[in-house]
Amino acid sequence: MAAEDGEALAFGLGVLQREWLGVFDVIVDRDARRRGHGERLMRGLMAWGFEMGARRAYLQVLLDNVPAVTLYDKLGFREAYPYWYRVMPPGCRTRPESAAVALGEAACPRERDGNYGFSYQATRDGTVLIRREGRIVTRLRHGAARAFLADVEGATPAEEQEAMARYTGNYKRGNERLAGRHPRRGG
Repeated sequence: MAAEDGEALAFGLGVLQREWLGVFDVIVDRDARRRGHGERLMRGLMAWGFEMGARRAYLQVLLDNVPAVTLYDKLGFREAYPYWYRVMPPGCRTRPESAAVALGEAACPRERDGNYGFSYQATRDGTVLIRREGRIVTRLRHGAARAFLADVEGATPAEEQEAMARYTGNYKRGNERLAGRHPRRGG
């Protein structure tokens, strides 16, 4: 916890596992942001972890949380791998009704038409941001960004969706069968 004048303004949880410190649920009071409380909290958690035997630290952060990513970069954290939340798109049923299954209806019509909810943006520095349902799920740089842009050049919208699913590894409910060009499938 980080406090100012006796008032708690930043919270976080540090969990030790062997030589690793996992940092979770870092939050700074909205009215106290951009005043160093997050950095003070993180430095305190890392000092505590070091005293307790941790020699490495890890955390997870959404890429669109720019202030947090900036702070973690400043503290020496680097991206090890991308991650994302998996959510059911709006309008999808969690349990298909037996009548719908018997009739062969898809539990989620959006996926039946090839739209998996992805979009992408190429930035000026050559980075490609891939979003799913509006959230950044993957950031491609250098060769991976160029390869992705080559894959989607001239592609149909359904082919673009498949490429974005392939590049993010975000397959569910059989989408992987559609991605014949995925490296694990010999593509």
